[in-house]
Amino acid sequence: ALGSFNHSVTGWTSSGNLGSAGQAGVIGASSANYVGNTVSGANVGFASGIATLSQTLSETFDSSKDYQLIVAVGDRDESTPGLSQYRIRLFAGATLIGETIGTPVSTGLNDVQLYVDGATFSAAQNGALRIELGTASPDGLSQQLGFDNVRLRVLEANTLSLAENS
Repeated sequence: ALGSFNHSVTGWTSSGNLGSAGQAGVIGASSANYVGNTVSGANVGFASGIATLSQTLSETFDSSKDYQLIVAVGDRDESTPGLSQYRIRLFAGATLIGETIGTPVSTGLNDVQLYVDGATFSAAQNGALRIELGTASPDGLSQQLGFDNVRLRVLEANTLSLAENS
């Protein structure tokens, strides 16, 4: 069973807590809520309707580096799979340096990767890095996306091949 919903997430900012317009926050969850996959820890971030969770990091963007953002994403077990789309973004200051939009592949939590070639965004040098997780095509509050195990890796430039990024 699901634990309680909490719209105040330590270290994260939630937007969309406006009733029918959308909600975001954290919920106590277990692997039973996400078929076939393991929830990392006791909580899962969630977004439904028009909503986001974001976190500004203390690290700043270095255009001589590449970035790999990995997030486990999925529909909750009691949701109808395939109705909601996720949006994962990485910002350097106000500049959007990477975005991926997609539909979760199942009702489990599955890793989604976003790769950013830092050299492409030299104008964003030293901007504060910000991660944003949310919905891309809101369909109302009935479909809830889960986000878990968020990992940002800073890489030496050109360390990933195209095969590793697919």
